[in-house]
Amino acid sequence: MVKDFRNDGLGCKYERVSKPLIKEFIKKKEGFLKLTNWKQWSVVKKFAVVKLKKYTKKEVVKMKRALSVLCLLGLLLLSSCVTAFAGTDAEDILTSYLNAIVNQNVEEILAFVIDERYSSDDCDFQKEEYTHFLKEKKLIDYKITNMSQESPTLINFEAILTYDNGSIEKVPFVLRYDKSWKVIINANSLEKNYEVIQEGIQEPEANTSSSISVFAGTDAEDILTSYLNAIANQNVEEILTFVIDERYSSDDCDFQKEEYTHFLKEKKLIDYKITNMSQESPTLINFEAILTYDNGSIEKVPFVLRYDKSWKVIINANSLEKNYEVIQEGTQEPEANT
Repeated sequence: MVKDFRNDGLGCKYERVSKPLIKEFIKKKEGFLKLTNWKQWSVVKKFAVVKLKKYTKKEVVKMKRALSVLCLLGLLLLSSCVTAFAGTDAEDILTSYLNAIVNQNVEEILAFVIDERYSSDDCDFQKEEYTHFLKEKKLIDYKITNMSQESPTLINFEAILTYDNGSIEKVPFVLRYDKSWKVIINANSLEKNYEVIQEGIQEPEANTSSSISVFAGTDAEDILTSYLNAIANQNVEEILTFVIDERYSSDDCDFQKEEYTHFLKEKKLIDYKITNMSQESPTLINFEAILTYDNGSIEKVPFVLRYDKSWKVIINANSLEKNYEVIQEGTQEPEANT
């Protein structure tokens, strides 16, 4: 073979085209072999460049596909990371909230909670009720046991709470995100997944129905109890401190006292029992009580208590229209010329 040291542009220093190149790039070999060597090299170069371009395009397509897959995986990983971070942040807030309850820090509790049972005007009342609750039953330990994320801004938790009276409860918590995570409380908070795991030891309260709530109901019931005690003791001045009687104007104070005094002489309350409570709102509670009088009469009487800085028994023209019942008629002596 005659060597030709001229560079052919493909790095081959031999004039004859090698068989591997012909096999790779040339389909019509008979016509190709009739060409001169330099034309053969030109044809090989042309086909080689074309094939190289095709190969490059395929690689670009493959690379694009690979990048698409990587981007998708990245988004999925990012989404899972965001979910994980959201859950962690929300759990931190719930932990801080429960710690505040353990420490009986009402101000700190309020910083972590949105309690939809109270309006913005009920802040003082909310603090008062929270303080009362913390005194009633002290949280001494807790364990967050479960988390499920409904959406990026709503996460459900469950926790096991242990109180100083020995009670253990499984309590659901809902945390919602709006600029920050907050524990959401409303009238339906304990309807789902709440469970009393172990009953606690609780001392019975005098004249207290077992159905009465330990929240606002207890404070309101204390006022009602004091009001009924004042009636039993026939202390008009004390009765007036617990009542708002809408049948009288502020100018009728003396007349109101006179009528109350007359009523107390007519029929003396000797015993009572508060039997039922239903809370219409944080500031309005309905009670029922069984009242026994010295003439033998027994009545079931409804009471409405409303909160405005303090709980008051509300009396008006419609007070006895609902749920009032005479259980037993009393013996009544006729009055002369009456």
